Formats: sequence, C-alpha cells, structure tokens
Amino acid sequence: YSQASIDMARRLIKQFGMDSMVTFARCDISEGLPYPPDSFDKIVCADFIEHINDDQKNKLLDEVHRLLKPGGRAVIFTPNLLRERLGAFKGLMRGVFGGAACETRLHFGLTSRFSFERKLRKRGLGYKRVFLDAQRPYLPKIPVLKEALSLNLLWVVEKKGYND
Repeated sequence: YSQASIDMARRLIKQFGMDSMVTFARCDISEGLPYPPDSFDKIVCADFIEHINDDQKNKLLDEVHRLLKPGGRAVIFTPNLLRERLGAFKGLMRGVFGGAACETRLHFGLTSRFSFERKLRKRGLGYKRVFLDAQRPYLPKIPVLKEALSLNLLWVVEKKGYND
C-alpha cells in the first residue's frame, strides 16, 4: 500500500520497457483486494510477508486462495527466520567477546517455514518449497544444513496442486 514503492516499481518497469505490460493497484490486504475471485494466473509476494503480522498473513493467504484461478500459482519469497536468528546470535557473540557486533535488519513478521506451511495446508494450497541463497548458492545444497544456512525461503504455491 506504499505509494513510494509503486512509484519506484513504475520507474523500474519503464526502464526495462515493460510499462505497457504492467498495471499497479494500491491496496491494503487487511481490507481485502478489489478483484473478483479467480482473477489471476500468477501472484508474486517478494520480500513482503516479513513485514506483516500473523493476522495479515492469514488474510493474505485467504486472498491468494480466493484470487488465484484453479491451477494458478503464487510465488512467496521471504528471508529465512532460522538464518536470521543464527546471524543475530553470531552478532551477539561478537559483542560479548569483544568483536564488533553485526547489525541485522529486523523484520517483525519473520515466519518459520513450519508455521507458514501450516497456513498453506489449512487453505488447501499445494506448495513446493525452495531454499535459496544468491550470495552463497552452495549453502542450500548441503542436505543437513540447508534449512539453517539458506538466506531465503521461497514457496511456489498452487491453488490445486503439488506438495513436497
């Protein structure tokens, strides 16, 4: 619902010559979105859910379910809560032992994959989870540690689909 974010996005899509292919609407998820059911083939929520509370996450997923066409997909991308906590602990230890403490960006709405996936299943949304780290792409490939070391979590959500 941020006009500044919409203005920036408009500048970016114009820069890439896509302005004739994209429209924007300024909405507040807590009030519902002004579209009829089954309106979209695709929905993208990138770096968003860590900035909303649990009630808003529930509303968002209700709206994703309502707005996706059957077989439609949503991509939901967020920082990994476990990795953020490990980073905060590392920063705390640096401070305790005389090193410079690392600053981490705090996101009040970070969620664990378990909590978020329960919300998806409750709505009958299928999903495929992906562990990502663009800076160190080898980390999510370490089987035992990928959940703790991946910088981000990404879910590809389908209205009626697959589960991993």
